Amino acid sequence: MGAAGSKLEKALGDQFPEGERYFGLENFGNTCYCNSVFQALYFCVPFREQLLEYYSSHEIGADAEDNLLTCLADLFTQVVTPLEL
Repeated sequence: MGAAGSKLEKALGDQFPEGERYFGLENFGNTCYCNSVFQALYFCVPFREQLLEYYSSHEIGADAEDNLLTCLADLFTQVVTPLEL
């Protein structure tokens, strides 16, 4: 969602309560291909639930080793965490 917002966002205006808006992944160049894979994995509910369960049960913190699993779990956690506006 660009800086100016989408046509849909402009059309809907302020109909959403604060903190209940949806935000997508920002595309930089060809990252739309990666973002589509992340979104497909996120909407595979059994995969998402297992990943988030693993992430929360192992208390992965800021000092955790960065690997694909921890980065993806962190991304999914950010997606499900309400955004403070």
